[in-house]
Amino acid sequence: MLRSFLVLICICLSQLCSQLHAQEEVIIGGNKFLIHTVEKGNTLYAISRTYSLPVSDILLANPEASNGLKIGQELKIPVNSIDKKEAKTSPELKNNFLIHKAEKKETLYAISKKYGVSVKTLYDNNPGLKSSGLKVGAEVKIPTNASEDADAKSLNPPREIGKRYHTVKRKETLYGLSKKYNVTVSNLKDANGGLTAGLKVGQEIIIPAGVKPATTNTVQEEIFSVDNTAPVRSILDSDSEISSGELVTVALMLPFNLNTLDFDKKLGHNQVALEFYQGAKLALDSLKGLGLRAKVYVYDTEKNPAKVRQILARSEINDVNLFIGPLYKKCFLEVARFSTERGIPLISPVPQSNKILLNNPSVSKVYCSDASQARWLGAITRKKYTGSNVLVLSENSDEEKRLSKFFESAAMFGTQDSLRQVIFWDKKFNVDKVKVNLDANRDNIIYIPSGNVSFVMNAITNLTPLTKDYNIRLMGTENWIKADQIETSDLVKLKVTLPVSTYTNYEAENVKQLLKQYRALYNTDPNEFALLGFDVLYYYMLGYLKYGSSFSVDYNDVVFEPTAVRFRMKRVADGSGFENTGVYVLEYDDNFQLNPIY
Repeated sequence: MLRSFLVLICICLSQLCSQLHAQEEVIIGGNKFLIHTVEKGNTLYAISRTYSLPVSDILLANPEASNGLKIGQELKIPVNSIDKKEAKTSPELKNNFLIHKAEKKETLYAISKKYGVSVKTLYDNNPGLKSSGLKVGAEVKIPTNASEDADAKSLNPPREIGKRYHTVKRKETLYGLSKKYNVTVSNLKDANGGLTAGLKVGQEIIIPAGVKPATTNTVQEEIFSVDNTAPVRSILDSDSEISSGELVTVALMLPFNLNTLDFDKKLGHNQVALEFYQGAKLALDSLKGLGLRAKVYVYDTEKNPAKVRQILARSEINDVNLFIGPLYKKCFLEVARFSTERGIPLISPVPQSNKILLNNPSVSKVYCSDASQARWLGAITRKKYTGSNVLVLSENSDEEKRLSKFFESAAMFGTQDSLRQVIFWDKKFNVDKVKVNLDANRDNIIYIPSGNVSFVMNAITNLTPLTKDYNIRLMGTENWIKADQIETSDLVKLKVTLPVSTYTNYEAENVKQLLKQYRALYNTDPNEFALLGFDVLYYYMLGYLKYGSSFSVDYNDVVFEPTAVRFRMKRVADGSGFENTGVYVLEYDDNFQLNPIY
């Protein structure tokens, strides 16, 4: 009986190896091995996953592989190291992809966690998933070099004859490498399977053949070929007329930090300035076709208020009709004093406190304040979830009291028991105290105005199990998006709803058109700062195009389809400036993506 059982086990294991790899065992030095022939796109990580054993065991049996793989190389796979349980569901390896077969009740999120990739990566490499969803038995392709769980060397593909390679060093970026090798960022990504997991130290990437750089419309030529003590350059000087016949002169003030700029190093705020500029220039070029007559001076403010004062003393500043930037608060306040004295509109394109607007009637800010975001959550609660049981969970700090007040004033339903408050006086989270305030017979809206990551994580961890018995929608603040320590599955179960100042729908036609134009101009894709630059310049310059220099009184009549920013300008108080109260409200859906509900 025992012998028959052992024979059966051997047969099953033999069939399993045959099904997965169609290979026979060989005995070398008394040990059993399978032989894997390396193909294009194979990585040590992918090979380890398809045979269900650690990379370290492959290297132990094949020490020469530690110096990199080669196409056609034969690797010994030690049979005794194979995890027999994992091997039952191991993926198939086809060149650049691991092929995973979806099992019953398996989700995309579970697959993404299993292979250390994002859900977006799965969608990008499996177009049919969006239209038909994940079905049992469906083959899901996972790039062999995309896992965030693997070290850099195990993600290196086998080297190919005739191709250049670069080993990534500390602090190297795709942008820096593109400049070093005279190729575009898009070319680098395309040559290396998209590089969805980014760059890792020790990773080998293919350097594609050089691409001749554009000779016009490049940021380097337009900005860095001039003395940075002067205006960087007038980037648009059209002879066409706007309806009012006015020439608009704009000062775009950004921290390029030309004196310290090094393209082979991470650019930080320099990169933000470059990308904002590129988006701004595209907006100006677009409006030029609509008849805009404008002159835009671009200044390098660095991070230096003294430098800003030097710029403001320049003769051409006397002709400026509109200031955009600087980005740093101290530099911005220098311009705010100057612009308010002269009644010249000044725009803050980055997050700033509403304090910059007080007693500065010419100043406007693009990013919605946290107070306005709290009001929007309250308004959404009142409009979409009337009759819900509403709770506010607070650590009782002054800031949270302030935000709670804005939320409550907008969310009140006019009944005494529709909104409750649960206050925590310490950093702990008493889930029982929350539970007694929940209602099993109606929706429960819970608003947590805290930005304390540990408190928020503790709250989410304790609230998630309650979703089995209660219908809960958890509302928070914009900075929760940055807290990547939170499990996305918990955010989905709690229907986490967040307000944000910027959001881009990449399926929208206007965004697709912008992407096409941006790629043609800069040979790469725009990021959030480029989209911000486009929207800010387009909105304000469209106002000048339509209404002339007095357009600030017509802010809300300036209508266009933005790529990232909703504009709803509102003066915060008499004698003070304008805040953009436009906001997007996003909710985590079943595909673990944030989508707008407003």
